[in-house]
This record gives sequence, C-alpha cells and structure tokens, in this order.
Amino acid sequence: MSEHNDVLELFSTAGSTYDTELSVWNGSKQVGCNDDYSGGTSQLYLYLTKGKAYQIAVDGFNGQMGQLRFSVS
Repeated sequence: MSEHNDVLELFSTAGSTYDTELSVWNGSKQVGCNDDYSGGTSQLYLYLTKGKAYQIAVDGFNGQMGQLRFSVS
C-alpha cells in the first residue's frame, strides 16, 4: 500500500517496433525496470511520489533500434 501522496503510473512501450528495455530512476537509484512484458515491449507499474524528479530510460535489447512508442498513464 502506498502513501496518500504517491501516484500509480503505468509506463509502456507497447506498439514499438523493436525489443525495448525500460527503467525508471530517482537520481542514481533505480526504482523499477522491465524487459519483455509482451512481444518484446516493456510495461511497468510504479508508485511515484508527487514532486520528486524521475528519469526514464528506454534502450534496445542488444542495441536494437526502431520506432519507439512510449506512454505514461
């Protein structure tokens, strides 16, 4: 259970044309990661604290490249 000032966010690369790896960071601390949720795309649910800064990284597995589709909801 999260504190009342946390928000559940969904990060997704569904619809991308390559095998993605997704990670979310707060400074130097990784707070979540996912590889291969469905068909090579990534999906991640995280509780994030309002007002904090987060960094999002999307990479291609083994250096793959393609068209990225990224959503946050």
